[in-house]
Amino acid sequence: MYDLGPGHIREHLRTLEGRKVATLNRYRAALSAVLSFVVEEEWLSGNPLHGRRRRHRPLAEREEERDREVTSDEWDRLRVACRQCEDSRLFTLAVCAHASGARQSELMGMEWRRLELKPIVLDPITRERRRGVPRCEVVDTKNGTSRVLYFPGEAGDLLATIQASAVFSRFVFARPGDPPDQEPKFPDHAWRYWRDRAGLPDIRFHDLRHTWACEMLDSGATLAQLMILGGWKTASMVRRYAARAQRHGSDAVEARHARMCQSELTG
Repeated sequence: MYDLGPGHIREHLRTLEGRKVATLNRYRAALSAVLSFVVEEEWLSGNPLHGRRRRHRPLAEREEERDREVTSDEWDRLRVACRQCEDSRLFTLAVCAHASGARQSELMGMEWRRLELKPIVLDPITRERRRGVPRCEVVDTKNGTSRVLYFPGEAGDLLATIQASAVFSRFVFARPGDPPDQEPKFPDHAWRYWRDRAGLPDIRFHDLRHTWACEMLDSGATLAQLMILGGWKTASMVRRYAARAQRHGSDAVEARHARMCQSELTG
């Protein structure tokens, strides 16, 4: 971490005295952009041009920490509602988000050239090649990096159906008539309408990502695995799931202890 304070910046700006005001303003704006990037890379603790204000946080670090988890009953109701939508993309988008933990923007930015519906992977145990889970690399995500989304089961089948009748576009969720190189927009109006029809007005599309994360922990995933699969850049973003992981671990220990006791009694 480097030490660069407001005093250093003021001293540097004094060397530019005599320039036009417009020139100085453009220079400050350019310098501020560079310093903001340096702060995001954690080389500085804060932007000296912003005084005592907190550093700009990447979008991924500003995800709202909601504890709204979609229950299995609510998910069934939501599925039924979304399937009735004339825009068939809505049902597929909801299923894919629930299956992969993808953000809305990541799904809409999916490209055919990065989608693998029938990947062949090497089994680490048998060392044999086998069919893998459908996957897609997404780029330009909220934290500025790329990651791989996995679409097991129904989600992969729905993507294969889309591929069979794909429109002329490089984007997976493009509609007929969309410009080939223009990223499609999420059907936000349709989502709100059918979500409300399902009687779930308080659910947000992003809550499907939270639900996926909780289900991953319930299935035995660690916080480190969740951080990688979910595309969170810092450990602080998965901290909200720590208590759930601890409960899951405690439950697993108790269940294992109960089985051991049972085997002792029956043995």
